[in-house]
Amino acid sequence: MRPQPAPTPVVAAPRPEPKPAAPAKPVAPPPFVAPPKPDAVKSEPFKVDPPRPEPAKPEPSKPEPSKAESPEPAAQAQNPFSVEEIEAEFARLLGRPLDSKN
Repeated sequence: MRPQPAPTPVVAAPRPEPKPAAPAKPVAPPPFVAPPKPDAVKSEPFKVDPPRPEPAKPEPSKPEPSKAESPEPAAQAQNPFSVEEIEAEFARLLGRPLDSKN
């Protein structure tokens, strides 16, 4: 077997012929828009109604708190979760014994 000659290495691809640049065309500036003339603007272009006052809402009647009851039971009735219940739930979820605060 005879050794074959090495193929000719391709150093670079042939470059295409540069195209002649198109002659520069002058670009027309955008048309100038003049502000409207004062006589063309109406003094009041549309009618604006003055704001109407809102009708007064009647205040809801509040029952008078009885002096025998303290406000704490009413607050607990509105909020079903007490601090102790929340602390106990966190202790249960974390698997820790509940810290007693005495």
